[in-house]
This record gives sequence, structure tokens and C-alpha cells, in this order.
Amino acid sequence: LMPDTDASQAGYVANAIREAVALAGIAHAGSSAAPWLTVSIGGATFLPDSGEPAAALFEAADAHLY
Repeated sequence: LMPDTDASQAGYVANAIREAVALAGIAHAGSSAAPWLTVSIGGATFLPDSGEPAAALFEAADAHLY
């Protein structure tokens, strides 16, 4: 969760995390996906006073993983 962060800022942070993990080159022995650790980050925006349940935020972020 990143309060007071718009979608563009969150995308920047997500990409920085992804790049940092990739540059770290952490071994992931035995993985059929890749020999090193990777991350997938999904994001969504949410206004607390929108009337939407908080679960909708997590569902939307999860959908953006794929």
C-alpha cells in the first residue's frame, strides 16, 4: 500500500523494485520459471471514500499481475 501515491508514482516504484531484484541476481535453484528470483507487481488505485469495499482494491491489483 502506498498512501497519497498516484498510479504513475506507484508504477515508478514498482519498476524500481523489479529492476533492483533483477540486478541482485538472486539464485532460484530448482525453479522451472527462471534460474534467478523475479517479481511480479500488480497495482490499482483506490479512494477510501469511494464506497467500494477494500477487497475490491486487492482484486484489482491481483488482476494486474497477469
